[in-house]
Amino acid sequence: MVKDELGGWRPPFTVIGCIGMFWIVPWLFMIRRNDLYRTPTIESKPAVSVTEPTFSRGDLWRMFAVLVVIVFSINLTWQYFRNWLPKYLEESHDYSKMEVGWFTSAYYASTDVGCLAVGFLVKWLVDRGWEVHRARLITFTACAGLVLLAVAVAFLPTGPLLLTLLLFVAAGTLGLYPNYYSFSQELTSKHQGKISGALGTIAWIGSGTMQALVGKNIDETKSYVTGIVLAALLLFWPARRCGSFGNDEAIRRQ
Repeated sequence: MVKDELGGWRPPFTVIGCIGMFWIVPWLFMIRRNDLYRTPTIESKPAVSVTEPTFSRGDLWRMFAVLVVIVFSINLTWQYFRNWLPKYLEESHDYSKMEVGWFTSAYYASTDVGCLAVGFLVKWLVDRGWEVHRARLITFTACAGLVLLAVAVAFLPTGPLLLTLLLFVAAGTLGLYPNYYSFSQELTSKHQGKISGALGTIAWIGSGTMQALVGKNIDETKSYVTGIVLAALLLFWPARRCGSFGNDEAIRRQ
């Protein structure tokens, strides 16, 4: 058996699993029976009804088509960098497996920062008078702009600037997802299971097909430049189309 090295893939699984086991203990002590089993009473208030936004049938199909383009594009971009970044750093920039291991840890931490920061930024804008939909659009566009930095990454030499820009790309890539889920809720809150399931299926069919094509291109060209540039530019069109998605008047009626 090969001894695990610091930076290998097994230690993170072990550490995260242990953390999960650790927090279960105080949860079991703190949870109350009533938290798990809630019995309705006469005094209980009725559930708040949610009014669906009113769109015409044509608008619904148009907005669903925009969502298809959005989820298809952001998933291809995310899956490209998630799968091919380690090999890109090793083969194109001669980083060692240890260095790549440490950097990918920072990369995923940066994706978490981007994902959380988008939510806080949308709330911050709304608290200052911005329309909800407009706040989502501006943060979505900002994240797409961060991902466009990958075009520069494709041509940069090995060094700190390359790695720094990749961290910004990471934050932007996953930062797109909270607003995507919000856009789908603008379309409908009542049928989220159907919408999310259909869009998720489309996204995974696209990313599954992409991986084979990317691998073939890399084998033939011995270069990651084409894939990186395309992964960055994929978000340009959906970021522009988001402006025609939904409207604040319909959102306020929910």
